[in-house]
Amino acid sequence: MVRSIVSNAITGVQGVSSGRTSTGNFISRGHDKIVEEIENRISEFTFLPVENGEGLRVIHYEVGQKFDPHFDGLGRIATFLMYLYAKPKPVYKGVLK
Repeated sequence: MVRSIVSNAITGVQGVSSGRTSTGNFISRGHDKIVEEIENRISEFTFLPVENGEGLRVIHYEVGQKFDPHFDGLGRIATFLMYLYAKPKPVYKGVLK
């Protein structure tokens, strides 16, 4: 994962910003069978063709990281969010550490 960047809406220049402190990576459309299945499910849910979408963006936030309110560019008509998390493992008799 690499530090997330933002684009200046006026100049189009990309760079890091104190308003977005996450890390992330892009996954190109149709990268593999799993990505294709995720894209197909998003397409079914949104009623938009897969071809109209962008590649997936995986973003990771540590505690205290943020993405300030903003307006999307690029003429997007929809953003689909999925939250993934790892279940903590019990360390002793069902007590979480």
